[in-house]
Amino acid sequence: MKYSKKILKGTILKRYKRFLSDIEIDGEIIHAHVPNTGSMKTCWEPGWDAYVSFQEDPKRKLKYTLELIHNGESFINVNTSSTNKIVKEALENNIIKELPNYTEIKAEAKILDSRLDFLLKGGESETYLE
Repeated sequence: MKYSKKILKGTILKRYKRFLSDIEIDGEIIHAHVPNTGSMKTCWEPGWDAYVSFQEDPKRKLKYTLELIHNGESFINVNTSSTNKIVKEALENNIIKELPNYTEIKAEAKILDSRLDFLLKGGESETYLE
C-alpha cells in the first residue's frame, strides 16, 4: 500500500491503555496512537520493528499512529482503518488470484439495509466481498 503520510521505522517497546504504544525511533521514545481495539496478543512483542505515520495536526493529541508491525517474517497491519484501502488496491492491481479481473469495484456497496465492503462486477458476474 502506498502511504500518503510520512512513515517512520522504529522499535515497539510496549502497548498500554489499549490505544497507546511507546516506540523508539533513533534513540527517542515517542508515544503513538494504536487504532486497533483488539488485544493484539500475537501481533506484537517488545523489540519488533514498528512503523508509524506522522501527522502534524494541532487537533490530534498524538502526532504518531501505529500502522504496521514486523515480526521478523512478515508485516502485520494493525491500523484497522487502512484494511479496506489495502484490499481495494490489491483488487485494482489484480493481486488476489482467487478474485479474477473485475471491471467495476465499488466500495461500501449497499445491499438491503446493510453495507458490504465491496461489490465486484465483471461481465455477467457480481460478487460481494466482506
